[in-house]
Amino acid sequence: MKPIQKQIEKALIFTLESGSRSELLEPINHWSQVVDFLIDMRVGGRFYSKLTKAGLEKFLPEPELERLRQYYHLIAIRNKLLFQELERVVDKLKALEPKLNWALIKGAGLIISGVYSPAERYLADLDFVVQGIEREEIREFLNSLGYIRQEHFEEKWWYEEMFFLKAGLERVPSFSVILEFHWNFRPLNQAKGTEIVEAILQDIQEPEYQGKQYKVPSPELQFYKCFYHGSAHHFFDYGYFWITLLDLSRLLEKYKIDFQRVIDLAQQNGLIEHLGIMAFILTEKLGYSPELWEMISSHIPKRITLVKETAQALWRGSFNINPNRLIHFVSFVSIIAKSPIKRKIQLSLEIIGLRRRRTPIQTNLENGFAPVFYRRVRKLNWELLRLLWQMAKFYRKIGFTIPRGD
Repeated sequence: MKPIQKQIEKALIFTLESGSRSELLEPINHWSQVVDFLIDMRVGGRFYSKLTKAGLEKFLPEPELERLRQYYHLIAIRNKLLFQELERVVDKLKALEPKLNWALIKGAGLIISGVYSPAERYLADLDFVVQGIEREEIREFLNSLGYIRQEHFEEKWWYEEMFFLKAGLERVPSFSVILEFHWNFRPLNQAKGTEIVEAILQDIQEPEYQGKQYKVPSPELQFYKCFYHGSAHHFFDYGYFWITLLDLSRLLEKYKIDFQRVIDLAQQNGLIEHLGIMAFILTEKLGYSPELWEMISSHIPKRITLVKETAQALWRGSFNINPNRLIHFVSFVSIIAKSPIKRKIQLSLEIIGLRRRRTPIQTNLENGFAPVFYRRVRKLNWELLRLLWQMAKFYRKIGFTIPRGD
């Protein structure tokens, strides 16, 4: 790794691990780029919180410390406004019970559960899982609350319903409030997409937050949903990898997780190797829960080396300052120039051999990928190329599939 990437790694370890080791911060001298990365990856709030609680502000130049301070307070203000709107929506949702079964997931659920303080976790939107209500009913319900539905370019049966609060209303802040309602998730391998929602809604908790009661998944289901979202639903996408690791590490700090239940879900969904990648990183890089990795290892004895190598490549390849974002199987969309977006995706998937079909994924990386990238080779990050090669190998060997048309 380049020196700047090593410094980013140290800052991320400081952010993600349970302690606050000052020796991780001492060698860092490219603070501007490090802070850029932390903010871009949406983990800057947690970094700033740990930094100030440990009294380690002296390691940062004042301009970069001020940037983090402003970012932290911006998250606090934004989340306060989001939760004000959430309170209004949930009060109305409760009127639809018991017909409607619902729970808050992802960032909002983690804050309500006390996993984060309000300013530590950036929220892009507010996510619900729901059962017992049709899509048309939820559209009418949210329209009555001042929301507009966001239509998908291409509708799929498992897609969420996304809504934006109309601008111009008195109670609307100067940024968008986005709600997402999920009946199911992307079908992958043995996972149909609905069983995760069913599992969540069969095991919900009702903590109180700011004087209001909400429904959230149990710690095990929160852990599984965070893992699933970052490593399976978004295929280890660069934009989700670090925030997923942060969510998992915070859950491990706060709760004693029933790992067997998490492993059982991963096995049912055919995602045990995906879970193994995250478990290995949590143990090897961050010192969390070696028992989870040991338990998973016993289920994949012939693939331990593959999972370890993929985890290491993923860790090393995700420190890029100017990254090519990983989109659906770590595709090279940004490298295929001057093509319509669908063609870009198609060509990208063909290049690395990760095709959406019911048969196991094949790889073309071994068959002359160098000529394809010859003109751009000087601009490529070789650590990223190693990552792409390893990910193609990983998906091919585990026989990963996405049902046709999904």
